Amino acid sequence: MDITNRAANANLTAPISVVEQQRCSHIVVYVEPEGWFFVARKDRVITPGGNIFAALDVDRRLRTPRDGSKSFAPFRDKREELFT
Repeated sequence: MDITNRAANANLTAPISVVEQQRCSHIVVYVEPEGWFFVARKDRVITPGGNIFAALDVDRRLRTPRDGSKSFAPFRDKREELFT
C-alpha cells in the first residue's frame, strides 16, 4: 500500500481475493513510503467483506483500533505471527 495517495482520516483498505482468502494462512502488508510492515493470521485481519484495513488520523499516522476491530494496525513489525 502507498500511504502518499491516501487522504488524512482515511482508511488503508485492500480487497483480498476469494482464492487468497481460502489458501493463505497469514496476511502481510507493507506500507510505503513509511517502511511499515504488518504480519497477522488471516482470521485476525480479514473483514467479513473480504478486505484488510487500518485507519489513519489527520496526520496520516495509524490510529489505535477499537476493541474487536479487524484492523491490521496492531500487527506492525510482528514477524513472530508467522510462527504462532
